[in-house]
Formats: sequence, structure tokens, C-alpha cells
Amino acid sequence: MISLGEDKYSALSEDEKRELDFFIWVGCGCHKNMNSVSGGNAGIMAWWDENDVTGPILLANKDNAAILKDVTSTDDLTPVEQQAFDKTSRGGVKAAGIAGAIFNHKDDKKGQQDMFKWWFQHVGLSMMFPDTSNNRYGTFCAAAAVLMQHRSKFLEFLEFVRDAKKTPGFTNMEKNLYKALQDPPTLTELAVLALYAEAISHPYMRQIRGHNINMLNLGPLHLRVEQHIQAIIESPDILISPNATFVVGSMDGKQWENPGAVEAILKQAPALPHLEDLLVRFFTDAGETWKHFTTEFTPGGVIDEATDLQKELAWMPATNDVNEGILGSLCQFMRLHPNITLHMFNAQAMYQRNNTQPFMNKYFDEDDYKFLMKMCRELDASGVEKKRQEKVVAYTIAKTKQRREKREKAAKKQADENSRLAKVTLIFDQDVIEGLKGKALQDQLDAFRLFGAPLPKFKRDVKVVADKKGQYRELLRSIKLENGFPRSLTMRTLIVLKRIGRMRKIQMNRPLYAQI
Repeated sequence: MISLGEDKYSALSEDEKRELDFFIWVGCGCHKNMNSVSGGNAGIMAWWDENDVTGPILLANKDNAAILKDVTSTDDLTPVEQQAFDKTSRGGVKAAGIAGAIFNHKDDKKGQQDMFKWWFQHVGLSMMFPDTSNNRYGTFCAAAAVLMQHRSKFLEFLEFVRDAKKTPGFTNMEKNLYKALQDPPTLTELAVLALYAEAISHPYMRQIRGHNINMLNLGPLHLRVEQHIQAIIESPDILISPNATFVVGSMDGKQWENPGAVEAILKQAPALPHLEDLLVRFFTDAGETWKHFTTEFTPGGVIDEATDLQKELAWMPATNDVNEGILGSLCQFMRLHPNITLHMFNAQAMYQRNNTQPFMNKYFDEDDYKFLMKMCRELDASGVEKKRQEKVVAYTIAKTKQRREKREKAAKKQADENSRLAKVTLIFDQDVIEGLKGKALQDQLDAFRLFGAPLPKFKRDVKVVADKKGQYRELLRSIKLENGFPRSLTMRTLIVLKRIGRMRKIQMNRPLYAQI
């Protein structure tokens, strides 16, 4: 078949080949926007350390908060404190997520959603907090906008919740949010998230949602998004100057989605000293992410060169709303009817979407209804759902066994490697080091790393021999040898020396070496 097919294909004209080769793929527009927000957020989270600027406060969970309670500096953390520090998040997205968990939790039995709604109605602000619990499109940006717009009211509400308890006080989450809403770096990140949504996300989604439009015709729209992002990077005053307006700031030139949020952010801007820097960084990284997820619209690509007829024949929706909608319906339906089977949900969904009832009213007679009920009873009695569940369990068990065996194999391999490295003779002589290469050099670095030396975690992180030797020399400079300490020894020897108290002859300048 392949041989004959290649012969036939080679005999076709270029137009016929193009028709056969024509294949188009596009993603969901809402996912493209969501990914761009993720890319921009990663950029601003990294900006603080890269510029040696104090970043947002830590928003630790209850356990990590207890560990880090008395920590005043990150320069000399214990291993437990270091782990807690590394596992703790911070920033605007984290604060928005905490707010969503408190004010609009997906579990009705958790959070303050009822009191939140009633209290805000009492002060004249009727609203529902964005549903960050379910990570819907743009909810973190929407939550950021609401938090910045009504920041003082949220602080007041949190104080009300604290004082209304029998024993006044914040929960750990409430305390985190209360601190975050008074922390300038966190507020700066929230402001940037909200401004990106007002300038890019909302205008873009207004043009792709709610319309029966062909995604293949939206190449110019995606190019316009890139151009507007670049315009803001070059002139951030478009969004953050006192005179900023939607006419220039919004991609489509239409009114802000949330004018009150923009107004509130501009009023608070003087208290956010790094707002412009973070805004530029967010838009820069979001723009790069946007390009990555819109490569299908590249000039000269398949979509760009497709004819109008081809685009019409390959018509695709601009969003994945239909799929996302039915998935959301399934989640809600199963929550309300936990004992119903999946095939029953599918049957009801098809019944409603295919307009089945009018067809039955028009064509069904008594025998048809009897036949239909008989088929339903047979299907229920067949245990089709139980069989499906058993297949899922059997598959999960098989995958779990496979993963466990893989982990055990990897652990044994690592243990064998660690045992081998423990026997490696460590070299402290600079002249000898210069002559090392290949496996001998790598074994030295791996042996030091095994016992806690501050080297890159993975050997793949440093591949060039010159860089490896540079790491080695830097490592030895941190070790001060005294009283004729041997120029080479094994890790086992080091352990023995430590046990008999002679390790004091080596003075280390980093706590990690204490493991040796």
C-alpha cells in the first residue's frame, strides 16, 4: 500500500498534493490567553530575585508557618526551615487563590461565601468573588482586579470575620490574605495581573467568545494582540499614567471591563514603586508565551496560505467552550447525583442536545416505548458501568505496579551509585585536578555532591569540562586545610574522622559540609 501510494502521490499535480497534505490544527483561544498570563506571572515572580529587590511576603500554609515563625534571615536556615521556605508560595496569584478559597470555595461547607455575600450586600456592594477554586479562564486576573478595587473593604471584612468569632482571631489563610493586602510587592503583582486582563485578556476574549466565527480567520486578531503587547512594553504609560484611558490602553479601544479596578490601581500606583518595571516584565514574558502558542498563525504557514474555501471547509471554533461546558455539566451533575452511572449521564446529555423528545412525540407508538424500556432494563442489568469501573481499577493497579517497580529500580541503581561514590578517593590537590577529565573528574564532583557540597544538583547542569573544573576549584577554595591534612582521602575516611572528632581540622564556610 505504501509503495503504490507513493507512486500515485508522486504523479499528482502540486495543487492535488496540497489538497491531500492540507492539515490544520488550532488551540482554544481562551487557553492561549490563560497560558500567556501564566508566562507573564512566571516572569514577575523571577524579577524580584533577579534585581535583588525584596519581593512579596511569604504566604505559608499552617505547618510551614509554624516552622518559619522565628526565621528572620534566609542566610543560615536549618534543613527543615529550608524545605519549608522552598515549599512556600507568595505573590499576587497566590493571594488571589487564597481569597478565592475564603470567599468562594468550591466546597459549600468551607470558606466564608455566605457571610461574604451578605456582608458586602450590607455595605452596598452586591457581588460574587471570582471562582478561582475551579481555575476558570481569567479568574485570577479577575480576582486581582476585585481585590485592588475594593481592598479597604476586604480588609474591613476580614477584621469583621476575625472579631465575630467566639475566640477572636484569624485562621492561617485569613491572616495570610490580610497581610498580603497590605504588602506593596504583593499589591504590585495584583495590579499587573488586573491591568493585563483589562488591556489584553478581556478585549481578546470579547472578540472570540459568543460568536459563530471561524478560528482560521483570526490570524490578524492574534497579530494585533502581539502588537498591542509590544506597544505597552515600549510605552507603559499607556496603562499606568494618571491620564491612561481605554481608548489607547485597551486592545480594542473599548471601555475597560472593570473601570473601577483601573481607577483604583491608578490611585494606588504612587505607593507601588516597582509597578512599571513589573508591568514591562509581565508583558514581555506574556508576549513571548503568546507567540509560542500562536505559531499556527505564522505568516507563510498553512493557515496563512490557505484559501477562503479551505478555511471554510476546515471550519474550527475559536474556543473550546463546548467541551469545557459539557465537562463542567458532568462535574455538577455527578455532585448532585453521586450514584448515577456515566452511560446514564451520556444518554441524558444526548437526549437533551439532540432534541430527542419532539422526535419521540412525533414518531413513537406504544411498541416503541416498550422496546425502549426493554433495552434500558437490559443495559442496566448488563453491569456495563461496573465493568467500566473494574477496567479503570485494573488499569490503575497495573500502572501503579509499573511505577513502583520503576521507582524501586531507580532507588537500587542510585544506592549502588552512592556506594561506589563513597569509595572514591577525593582529591584536594589543585595540580592533580587540572589533569582530571572524563569520568574521573565527574566522579569527584558527584562524590562531593553526594555529601552535601554546594554543587549543581544534576550533572547535566554543567557539561563543559572547563566549567566542571571551575566548579571544583571554587569548591576547594571554600575548604581550609590545616596541620598537614592529607591531599586525598575517601568519603568513608571523612566519616570516620568526623566520628573521632578530628574533623575540626577542616574549617568549612557552609553548613552543608557538616554532613561530611
